[in-house]
Amino acid sequence: MILCISRDDGKLTALGEILRTGGHEVFLCVDPADALRILAYASIAMVVIDEALASSDGRAVQQKARSFFPRIPVIYRTDATEPTPAIAELDPDVIISRADGDQELLKVIAILKRA
Repeated sequence: MILCISRDDGKLTALGEILRTGGHEVFLCVDPADALRILAYASIAMVVIDEALASSDGRAVQQKARSFFPRIPVIYRTDATEPTPAIAELDPDVIISRADGDQELLKVIAILKRA
């Protein structure tokens, strides 16, 4: 199960469609607080998060995910082609630009699932 978090409902819906088409089960959350509740009861294998990670709630989701599942991969998906230093400091496992395309995201997910 992949937990996807975005404050942009359109981006979140599109991400869910991409991942479901790629054969993945997903939870979609617009609110990081909802993501925290999901982490408390669902078995999550990976987190894909975008600009919500830059908020204090988003950082709390990442910390909680890693407290429940210490080796859980966290992917930060961004519109930028280069990550900002602030995002790099949050230490997601992978930072990927939407410009890299959906297939690149699916490749990264496949690699992380095998690791």
